[in-house]
Amino acid sequence: MLKLITRLPKRLKKRLVKAEVDKIPVTFEDIEHTFFAEDVVTPDGEVLIETNTAVTEEMFEKKLQEQNIKEFQVLFIDRLTSDSVMRDILAVDKVKTQEEALIDIYKKLRPGEPATEETAKNSF
Repeated sequence: MLKLITRLPKRLKKRLVKAEVDKIPVTFEDIEHTFFAEDVVTPDGEVLIETNTAVTEEMFEKKLQEQNIKEFQVLFIDRLTSDSVMRDILAVDKVKTQEEALIDIYKKLRPGEPATEETAKNSF
């Protein structure tokens, strides 16, 4: 697993690159207040954990370890230097695909017209 640090000192970054370190093992405590940045998918294609789900100890210890998933992306929001607005919007938004997003936008722009994937694509 790779732990991404938002502000990695240049000197430390150079030392890690020079040593060819690209993965650092992490514990649950290292990612306790993060969110999954993308769907966690099992080798057979089943979505185990959806994007934007808070990382919990149960998920980390049971779901990920039971499925032997060793790599996944997390979203770290540093409350001191950034805001969680984008994550909050994604939490409310239930659109999963680009096609669904196009139809949703089309419905908002032209509420009286029937929205299909074809008409939405032709409009954009």
